[in-house]
Amino acid sequence: MSETTKIESAIWPTYALRAWVGALLAQTRRAREDLEARIEAAEKEVARLRRQHERADTVIESLQGTIEQVDARLSRIRDINLTASAEKHDEAHDRQAGQEATERDGPKGTPAGGKRKR
Repeated sequence: MSETTKIESAIWPTYALRAWVGALLAQTRRAREDLEARIEAAEKEVARLRRQHERADTVIESLQGTIEQVDARLSRIRDINLTASAEKHDEAHDRQAGQEATERDGPKGTPAGGKRKR
């Protein structure tokens, strides 16, 4: 085998290796572009989710404020009802005590036992 034949036989695998590395490089570049597009889409999704998260925070704060207002109104209503109930109870107690005193002492101007003197 001549020197030229040896060199030519060594060159073809080198060209094949170069072609394979070139194809690998092109494939890697396409993959990189795909990754960049996916990253951009993911960043847009993250930004959208952050905006949605901020809106949720605003809604949560508003709902908490509403609950506090409702709780305050319920507390006032409960206090009013308790006051009214206590007043009714006091009135009923006073009426009952008055009736018991009347039954015990008789009507005003009459002795105990309910008979008037003539």
